[in-house]
Amino acid sequence: MQFDPEHAEFFSAVSVYFAKQLREDLNVPVGIVGCNWGGTTAASWLDERLLAEDPDLNTYLLEYEEATKGLNMRRYEKKHREALDFMESSKMVKTMDRVMEGKVTKWEMIKALPLLATIALKGMPMGPYNQNAPGCLYHNMLSQITGYTCRGVIWYQGCNDENKALMYDKLLSKMIGCWRRDWGDEMPFLIVQLAPFGTWLGANGNNFPEVRAKQDIVCKTVPNCWLASIMDVGDEKDIHPKDKRPVGERLALLARNKVYGENLLSEAPEFTELTMKKGEVSLKFANAGDGLEIRGESLQALDVTVDGELIQEWTAYADGDKVILSSEKFESGKKIQVKYAWTAFCVVNLYNSAGLAAKPFQEQV
Repeated sequence: MQFDPEHAEFFSAVSVYFAKQLREDLNVPVGIVGCNWGGTTAASWLDERLLAEDPDLNTYLLEYEEATKGLNMRRYEKKHREALDFMESSKMVKTMDRVMEGKVTKWEMIKALPLLATIALKGMPMGPYNQNAPGCLYHNMLSQITGYTCRGVIWYQGCNDENKALMYDKLLSKMIGCWRRDWGDEMPFLIVQLAPFGTWLGANGNNFPEVRAKQDIVCKTVPNCWLASIMDVGDEKDIHPKDKRPVGERLALLARNKVYGENLLSEAPEFTELTMKKGEVSLKFANAGDGLEIRGESLQALDVTVDGELIQEWTAYADGDKVILSSEKFESGKKIQVKYAWTAFCVVNLYNSAGLAAKPFQEQV
């Protein structure tokens, strides 16, 4: 399918920006196989038999079994069809399109709340046709493209697994292994770290910091996996941040470096070491490039505690690959804890020379 105004609604915006940037940089056509479904768990995207191999991940299967115990397929199919008809109704589609596009005013949102509440209640009943059933999208979507010539995968997901954030690294690692098994290739995975987010239509990002940490762990422990930070493009009131261009372009930068072998800086600043002396804490970063930059008058999204007390009396400046914090409260023998972007929503302003936003971290001495 060609990307043009007539077909644009069927394309992932992130993948479009990704492919366009790669085509411009590599001077070759770049094809994208779109195999995606929003609002889904990674447990739906792998062979469900692999979940049973891990006692933690088996929870997904046990919960599905409990939710479908005594399922009457005749009634289930009727409810599924009713829910599908409602979701595809013109009123519902029009409302959700405006919500997703960010075009709904506060008053319109208030008027739409009854409809949105109905959507939540009329959500697809759990069963074999539900997009979040373990293995559902693996069998019904991914299996249809398995074996296609594929240079790599871009993966932007995790919101729907925040309720099991502590095991997300296991789940994502299993899924990557499943896909590589089926393709017979250790194909690269370029993973987008979840963007900052507060609340949206009853959802919240309270567990997002843990999911982000698990995404980082996967990229450190699973070969040929790399992480793109988009900590500067979130939206506090929208789980779907509208600025897709930097997401696609940062993935393209990763691909140029990690997949196509170009010698360029493609990874976000990553905290590596904290050192302290009287009155000063030094935070060292990898991937600083020609030097770190704090955009604005002061460093944002940083929480500093001394002996468990959150303090505000500190200043920060960038110095090469380090951020230097100064405070009279930094004394020998004190326990110092630093958390950066370790909240559901935040506004970050620490970048490397490639314009990439620093990843979240927490450390203490």
